Amino acid sequence: MHMLGIVDKSKTEVIRAQQKVVKLQEELLVRKDEELKILQSNVTSTVQNTVQHEIRSYSEAVKTASPQSTFCQENLKTVVRDVIEKEDRSKNLIIHGLKEETGELLQEKVSCLFEELGEKPKVEVCRIGREITEESVRPVKVVFSNSTSPRMILQRSKNLKQSDQHKTVYISPDRTLEERTIHKQLVLILKKKRADEPGSHHFIKDGKVCSVGRTDIMTDNSEDHR
Repeated sequence: MHMLGIVDKSKTEVIRAQQKVVKLQEELLVRKDEELKILQSNVTSTVQNTVQHEIRSYSEAVKTASPQSTFCQENLKTVVRDVIEKEDRSKNLIIHGLKEETGELLQEKVSCLFEELGEKPKVEVCRIGREITEESVRPVKVVFSNSTSPRMILQRSKNLKQSDQHKTVYISPDRTLEERTIHKQLVLILKKKRADEPGSHHFIKDGKVCSVGRTDIMTDNSEDHR
């Protein structure tokens, strides 16, 4: 009987201890809930104050906006447009000197040209510009789904000089009017360099005319006269 009494007493103490733990947990949850409510209230108040401050700052900025700040905003819009246009053009190439014929299968012609350069990309093609004379050859605009394939083809396009079928064809990036104007100037400088310094290798790269000794020529991604 003595042992049974001890066991019962132990059970009772365990139950009481468990009840105390449960009560403490309940109190802790209540405190956490209160703290959470206080924290939420503080965050809400801070956010509201910040938003109101920013609205006031924006309103004041608009009221005091000068013609110069408006000019800066217009400049920013222009820069954004230029970046978007440059990204779009990076997916294009222009092919010059590809023979033009009535009823031609242009897609097949372009595919044949690219296959000679070891590339088989899916592209959209069209002639651009007005047809001036029967002997004139309009450029071909090629649109890719990415900007990687055009870069690879540009790098290999100098090999067309050794081609029997496409030796008169050259490929260039799809430049803007401003870029074409700058490039024409670079080509003039390049031609003068080649005439004045025939002992060196001259080429256009990264918007500059570069020169290296004939013995120092390495594989490069020069634009040549494109």
